[in-house]
Amino acid sequence: MRNIRSGLPCYSLIFIFVLTAFAVIYLRTEVVCMEYEITQLQAKKVSLLKEKKIVSARLESLYSCRHIEVVAVQKLKMQPSDRENVFFLKRPSSVTLAKNTIMKRTVR
Repeated sequence: MRNIRSGLPCYSLIFIFVLTAFAVIYLRTEVVCMEYEITQLQAKKVSLLKEKKIVSARLESLYSCRHIEVVAVQKLKMQPSDRENVFFLKRPSSVTLAKNTIMKRTVR
């Protein structure tokens, strides 16, 4: 009976050592997997940034004045206006505009 009790602390130390070794190995493999995933995500980020630059440049070209003019003339069959046919209207002040809307509401 005494031999069993004296060997128990030795076996428990070995068990704790083996358990610690497996825990360390498990944590190491998890770190390696995370590093691999981080590397993949960084590569994806770089490719998405390149794609963003391309899309942004394409959008800028679509909003350029030259492109809008080409679309207006060719696709919509519009013609440039003569300076003589352009009339500029004065924008009413905000006070006058507010006054007119209040008057319209009270008249109804």
